[in-house]
Amino acid sequence: MKNKSYKFIFVFILLISSTYIYITPYISILLFKLAIESNNSAKFNKYIDFNLLRASLKEQIYDIAYKTTYESLEEIDNYRIKMILIKPIIKNIVNASVDNTVTPKGIETLLKTGNMANFEVNKKELDNSESVIDNKQITKKKKQNLKLYYKGINSFVIENQINTSSNKVFAIWNRESIYRWKLVDIDFTSNDNK
Repeated sequence: MKNKSYKFIFVFILLISSTYIYITPYISILLFKLAIESNNSAKFNKYIDFNLLRASLKEQIYDIAYKTTYESLEEIDNYRIKMILIKPIIKNIVNASVDNTVTPKGIETLLKTGNMANFEVNKKELDNSESVIDNKQITKKKKQNLKLYYKGINSFVIENQINTSSNKVFAIWNRESIYRWKLVDIDFTSNDNK
């Protein structure tokens, strides 16, 4: 009899622990959302790996800026020399853009709209868009725009389809410990399923 009760307790504890571990990214995302809404930068900082996020954003934006500049200068004489001269300027602009974006409001803008933090231009879009991590998104009506799923045992993705366009924003969260998660990447350049 005692053996059965120990087995029951063991199975019960295992079930509760597994469920808790499974829902931890949802808890982290909710706490992250609350930190953004309350403008609490101390709590906000707990949920972001700044080095990985900045590196990822810089790479994505630099690639876009370089490609766009290259294509616009391609028809001009000596465009390769001009590209060599323009590369450091592009890099400085990208660095400043990313530094301005990796803030609570900047990340909120990027997640909601897929655009970098330009608050004058994006404020109207931001106010009209729906929160990426809003609980109301879980309803059937709005579920089409937002998908939350595991990419692996230690990686979790929030996929947001921006309005009715084919543009998507992927927020990648990695497990830091058994119950803590951090935002490590925001991919707004890819339309491929991650």
